[in-house]
Amino acid sequence: MSTTDQRLADRIEIDAEIMAGKPVIRGTRIPVDRVLRHLQEHDRADVLRAFPEVTDDDIRACVAYARQAVAVLHPVRPSPSAA
Repeated sequence: MSTTDQRLADRIEIDAEIMAGKPVIRGTRIPVDRVLRHLQEHDRADVLRAFPEVTDDDIRACVAYARQAVAVLHPVRPSPSAA
């Protein structure tokens, strides 16, 4: 994980006592999936207006978290023809 990815990952927290353990932006009760859904339907500026406590780095952290989660769930495997 790059330094930038680690810095962004530090902006996301998972705590069973906050939003039933869903990943949220650190220091808020805003779930990562809510930011991603909003970002899917609107542009970044609208996300920042909708969630005034969220920063541009928080949005980047949500996207990085999602990218990492997909990479863990679906790791790249060599194709059989490459062997």
